[in-house]
Amino acid sequence: MSITFTRTREQIRNMVLGKLTVLDPGETPSAADSTRVYEAMDLRLKEMPYMVGMLWRTVNVVPLSFNVSAGVATASATTAVLFPVALHIVDNSQDEPVEIITAVQYAEIFDKTETGTPTKAMWEDGTSPQHFRFWPVPDRNTTAKLTYQAIPTDTTASAAPDISVAMMRAFSVIVAYDLADDFGLPEGKIQRLKAECKDAEKMLRKINAPRISYAAVAVDDWGNRNKNDFYKDTDYER
Repeated sequence: MSITFTRTREQIRNMVLGKLTVLDPGETPSAADSTRVYEAMDLRLKEMPYMVGMLWRTVNVVPLSFNVSAGVATASATTAVLFPVALHIVDNSQDEPVEIITAVQYAEIFDKTETGTPTKAMWEDGTSPQHFRFWPVPDRNTTAKLTYQAIPTDTTASAAPDISVAMMRAFSVIVAYDLADDFGLPEGKIQRLKAECKDAEKMLRKINAPRISYAAVAVDDWGNRNKNDFYKDTDYER
């Protein structure tokens, strides 16, 4: 018995085109149609960590180490980091946690020149290279260790997309919906795909949830929370 299972981007492309009713079984898709689907797949892959949360199966669980120099507030983690998950600093051979803060929280620090063992760090995304701004400023050379969500890679020929196998069916439904207008589907079909896309997004969030058992994961609808939950989360009275 084999437990190996995957789907290449070409197989998912065929699923998408079949969903769009532009490819019958046994037919070969055109190069133009294939390019459209691959581009839509790559765009969705880049959005998925923000859409469904951390894609925990592709998180770099072995921390990336990079140097942090004494007297220098910034240090670069030169790799394909989408966003940081956890950060530690080596202090006397011990890995000490560093709180990852926002730009607003960093701006509120009164003395940004204070030195010592860093306890906070602001992730400066969009810079080249991407880097952390530490506080207090390191008072000696040390090492930082970063666990991070990697940027999903683009699809490549004859290879599986950079997601879990369990996500591929829902992924193909979402990509089909993205392309519905491009392929001129009638409005009724687009609305049905839209409904299927919503269910697929819920499925992705369920699959994305880390678990150590096979228990089902409950996922609430976004934007449709019960009013009692609203009152519990705020200071408003009923």
